[in-house]
Amino acid sequence: MKQVGLKILVIDKEQSTLELLRQLLRDEEWDCQFVTSASEAMALLENQPIDLIVSDAQTSEMNGFQLLAKVYKQYPSVVRLVISGYSQQDNIIKTLAEGYPQQIIPKPWVDQEFKEIIRSALRQSSLQKKQSPEFQALINSTSLLPALPESYSNIRSCIVGDEVDIEKMAGFICQ
Repeated sequence: MKQVGLKILVIDKEQSTLELLRQLLRDEEWDCQFVTSASEAMALLENQPIDLIVSDAQTSEMNGFQLLAKVYKQYPSVVRLVISGYSQQDNIIKTLAEGYPQQIIPKPWVDQEFKEIIRSALRQSSLQKKQSPEFQALINSTSLLPALPESYSNIRSCIVGDEVDIEKMAGFICQ
């Protein structure tokens, strides 16, 4: 399913991280906006429809969890993801339980896994658009989007560049 024209808003206070994400997503058919602050993100949300918001856990003005809580309340049809290292585990557990971010993208991320998470979230957004706004809000109040299976991550860890650890991969497959 092509996801042409879907709009993604990416927030990170670090311009270098935004540039990495801009490069990573440049070949995709998504309309991506990149901002460095929560206020810029909220202004964009007020002025144009956004399908998916991807926020770093640490943004300027407020943390990413606070930003996603605000988005959750004001724009319930927007799918919400957070990029996070695991240094804020208490925040992560609390905000996941409240449904503010629907999924966490670990930092550092694996590029292909990052794109797959985005594709999955955009598929959810596209399917929701076929439903009523009330249904969209209900679905987006769900705490978590399904994560990639652990087996996929384990097998993916066996592939580094052009090198493949066949024995390790076989071990994961046989589990």
